[in-house]
Amino acid sequence: MLLQIDPGKSTVEVGRTVGDATFVATHVAHQLTPKRLREITEFIDGHLDQPLSVVEMAAHVGLSPSHFSRSFHRSLNMPPHRYLMSRRLSRVLGLLATSSMPLAEIALLAGFCDQSHLSRYFRNHFGLTPRHFRRQNRAASTQPCVG
Repeated sequence: MLLQIDPGKSTVEVGRTVGDATFVATHVAHQLTPKRLREITEFIDGHLDQPLSVVEMAAHVGLSPSHFSRSFHRSLNMPPHRYLMSRRLSRVLGLLATSSMPLAEIALLAGFCDQSHLSRYFRNHFGLTPRHFRRQNRAASTQPCVG
């Protein structure tokens, strides 16, 4: 069996030699183009506070939902929803560290349904609640620097 991978073209060729003939099947490993990847990541970042479905994301870059999901996953090594949730958590971390906004307001700004949804997701991901994270972050920032 013959296997060739061309990362520049995102193709995989699998071949088999039978007698004197070699049969080659080419499989294209679909990835988003750099332009589409930039467009969708900017779209997601600009709409974190809104509900976003794979259908909406796919429509934004002009692909079918299934093709978009596969291509996105191959491009970023994670499915679109996981990427969306990681961006939402990044926004939450930034807001917790830099503002004194109520958690319910932070939840809505980051696209979570409510504070409870944010707290559950945050705790499952980081092992502590947003409130506990904020307290730890404030305690660490008020420690005097010894130098």
